[in-house]
Amino acid sequence: MFIYLIVNRVTGKYYVGQHKGKDLKRYFQKKFSSARHVRGSSHLFNSMRKHPLPCDWSIHALLSDVQTRAELDAYERDFIAFLKSRDPEYGYNICRGGEGFTGPHTEESRRKSSLNNARYWKGKKRPVETYTKIIATRREKYGTGTPPGWNQNPELIAKRVASRRTKGNYGVYIPSYLGKHHTEEAKQKIREKRLGQAASPESRHKMSESHKRLKKKLSEAQRRHLSEINIGENNPNFGTKNTEETKEKKRRSMLARGIKWPSQSELREMTSQTTKRETANRLGVSVRSVYLHLKGRV
Repeated sequence: MFIYLIVNRVTGKYYVGQHKGKDLKRYFQKKFSSARHVRGSSHLFNSMRKHPLPCDWSIHALLSDVQTRAELDAYERDFIAFLKSRDPEYGYNICRGGEGFTGPHTEESRRKSSLNNARYWKGKKRPVETYTKIIATRREKYGTGTPPGWNQNPELIAKRVASRRTKGNYGVYIPSYLGKHHTEEAKQKIREKRLGQAASPESRHKMSESHKRLKKKLSEAQRRHLSEINIGENNPNFGTKNTEETKEKKRRSMLARGIKWPSQSELREMTSQTTKRETANRLGVSVRSVYLHLKGRV
């Protein structure tokens, strides 16, 4: 077993680590490959992506033939402290050393980890072998884990639910893009790509449910903007007329909701005293319906 030092020849920074195998050179090659192809955001991996040439890096054995895991962990901690490799000015180490992560995790890192895991596993299914390993580990640790629909320890479930309720996110859907914003360039690309595309009824329903779940409401400025860009020639239905069948469906829908349209003259009088939106809100219909009735196109 080894205590090793990975050195970036460009920046002069280094990383202290431990390896339980026998071939340190092969281990370094695998680590360098993982930095390029595997998800991860450690300081060392980020630097390897920034300096992707193998000639920019080297690995050196600080200690070899370490006999026990306890000694390996102790030596690693000592070298990290002695070389100050946790200092960003000198090295890439994040933890103080020893077996695995020596945390603790912050609330922010836990939230990011949760969102990243949800985003990574969205639409994916683990193989049966993976589930078997997870269940075996949980059975050994917690005394439960029988597939399918295995029942967890009630105390653990109650503890997890209480923790989520304390944080205020129990039963709340958290989107993967929460707190992030597209750049203006990205927004323009999205606009150009979606220009002329109409969302399917299924997509509209999903968007509606998502907005309801997030309790998201459009601001008055957004409503006004949507109204303005859909009036007149900008409206995709401009110049078209409803068929008699469509008119009849609308009449039945309004009657079912208890809506009775005023005459055209009464509607003009109502809109002259207030805005079309306020009139639409009072009647329980859309602004476009009011506009079409005023034009006599319905």
